[in-house]
Amino acid sequence: MQATTHSSQSPEHAVTARAPLSSAQTISMDILYHIFKFSLSKITLVREDGTLLSIDRIEPMNFSMVCSSWRAVVLSHPSLWSRIHLLHYESDFIPPLFLHIHSKWLDYSRNALLDVALDLSFDGTRDEVDSQHLLDTTFAQNFRIKNLEVTMYDLSKEDQISIPFSPSFVSVYLDVMSGQNPQLTHLASVDLTSYFASNELEKVQMFGRIRWILPKAPDRRLHFPKLSHLMISTNITGDLDDIHTIFSACPNIETLSVTSLHSSSTSRAPSTRDPVLLLHLTSFIIDNENRSTTLQLLKWIASPSLRSFKVDRPLHREDPDEHGMNPALLIACKEFIARSRPPLTELSLSGSCPPLWTDSSSLPLRELLRPLSTLTSLSLQEVAVDDDFFEELTFRNGDDGQGNTISQGICPLLSKLLIRFHDFQPFRLTPKTVKTMIESRRVPLGKSMEFGLMLRTPRVEELS
Repeated sequence: MQATTHSSQSPEHAVTARAPLSSAQTISMDILYHIFKFSLSKITLVREDGTLLSIDRIEPMNFSMVCSSWRAVVLSHPSLWSRIHLLHYESDFIPPLFLHIHSKWLDYSRNALLDVALDLSFDGTRDEVDSQHLLDTTFAQNFRIKNLEVTMYDLSKEDQISIPFSPSFVSVYLDVMSGQNPQLTHLASVDLTSYFASNELEKVQMFGRIRWILPKAPDRRLHFPKLSHLMISTNITGDLDDIHTIFSACPNIETLSVTSLHSSSTSRAPSTRDPVLLLHLTSFIIDNENRSTTLQLLKWIASPSLRSFKVDRPLHREDPDEHGMNPALLIACKEFIARSRPPLTELSLSGSCPPLWTDSSSLPLRELLRPLSTLTSLSLQEVAVDDDFFEELTFRNGDDGQGNTISQGICPLLSKLLIRFHDFQPFRLTPKTVKTMIESRRVPLGKSMEFGLMLRTPRVEELS
């Protein structure tokens, strides 16, 4: 567009004024790229939300529609197409435009490393076909996926999703949910038979019934030296030795969480193996519905740097007797701590039902706690406690052998004590013993200590 201004001057002195270019056309391509990149860091979704899917609401597609220079920038930088988040679980089918955008997105990203998040429903025949198509086209680019996040809903026994491992993975998040039958075995699997080692993998989180398919050849050993965060979930049907193999492949793990889901089938007895030494492990959580698996896990690990240790026993309706914090489990925890000798500061033991009367003694618990001189936080839920337990926690004046008076008691550095225990025996626990312990802990420390005591017994009705 031109605007011409006339004056009384001769033609050779006429002035011609051009309309200024828009700011969008004057910004250099390099600056535009960085602006687009910053915008994409704030918007990560390509989603179907119940309304018609509109391309002009999706970055970077909408950038390409502004002008030819913007389109040139968008199409010449594959990294602008490196983040994909597909969300589908509300409507009855996946719109064709949804599939088209996904295909184009992969084309435009060319060889860029990908951050992929898929939330897919398998509810209905058409859904299953389209969702499987999205998975297949995505995993065809597996060699360039950097961060993978897959959540699958309403899987059936027939779906059986298999995800090939890639050495390009830095982080992996998998969550598998079945709306039809939550007890289905291994709805998804991670296949490590082709690629079984990686110097890139740092974080793995898996939820649901996910099977690890490991290589069988002795020269194909799992190896993930940079893996620092591992959360795995399985129903452990089949070979429990695979868990030991996975631990052995991650020597630098720092946080570890294992969830063993209830299974009606029987696991094959594990072979005798030495404990895996995890020198850098600082946080260890076991969340199990299977007592034998829990006991085996505690035998297979030594962690001398451990700071936080939690064992949780969620209740499963089919076998409630599995979920008390019984002496065998406490002894296994004690042996694990004795083997590791860690500077533990936080310990949490949680059962979902009160211990049986035959498990009434607190001796295994006291033996577990005696070496924990650095412990600052202790949480016990449905773990048997009695007068003997509170007496050992009570500070009593003693002599250090050099004429100095000291306060003696297990776990001397405790600043937080939380206990929840439903007891039906009238002689195991008395209010006086509990109150004496609380008072002894408050005076010598010279500072407040956090207590949370919920003790329901025939004789302990009120503690102040």
